[in-house]
Amino acid sequence: MLVVDSNDVLTQAIYTELIAAGAEVYQHCRNQQAPAPSCHAEHLIYGTRGDEMIATWDMSRRPINRVVFGLLPVEQDLQLPGSPEEIDRLAGGIETRLLAFLSELQAAGRLLARHDGGQIWVITQEQSMRFCIPLNTCPIETRAKQAAVKSFAKEVLHFGVTVNCASVQLLAEQASKEQWRAARERLKVYAVRFKPPKAPAVAKTLTEFLLHPDLPMSGLVVPIGFGMAEQNI
Repeated sequence: MLVVDSNDVLTQAIYTELIAAGAEVYQHCRNQQAPAPSCHAEHLIYGTRGDEMIATWDMSRRPINRVVFGLLPVEQDLQLPGSPEEIDRLAGGIETRLLAFLSELQAAGRLLARHDGGQIWVITQEQSMRFCIPLNTCPIETRAKQAAVKSFAKEVLHFGVTVNCASVQLLAEQASKEQWRAARERLKVYAVRFKPPKAPAVAKTLTEFLLHPDLPMSGLVVPIGFGMAEQNI
């Protein structure tokens, strides 16, 4: 299995679960300055171009049939751009990141399609918490990635490749206790008593999907969390 952008709390938890289940896992990071994941050096891959890394993957030496795309943080705030230049800068950044993601997603689909199929999972940040706690994500990119998953899944399913997206609510580990305490009053809008999901529990859920030998789902955005106000609108 290959985990792209593997230096966040959730992908590290997924790695731990997969290793415990006996899977062979390769971890990709964008740069070597990132915190090194706790795995063997030969299972660590560094590189800013994930599409090139996947396209040149040596299946004879390192066979994989699962690819997970982790979250790549984006510095964002809730303020709208105030000038044409700021709008252009925002649009340019979004376009660059989305084109890079689409290239990586296509590369993963081609790789698995040429080698008996497999699973692709794209992790996105569920957005309903952004009005309570700052999130390092962009709603436009999140929606675009989810749309890409739905569309690409149709193209590769007949090659034995399933493509799904996990829309994961803000994890307990992604905010401080003080931030959760300050947001408590605003979280009463949830239909159920809210508690933030924890990374190990989410990782275990996704690992069960990843280890399924014949996953009966593709092209879905799977919500994971409590209340999920955004998904229910």
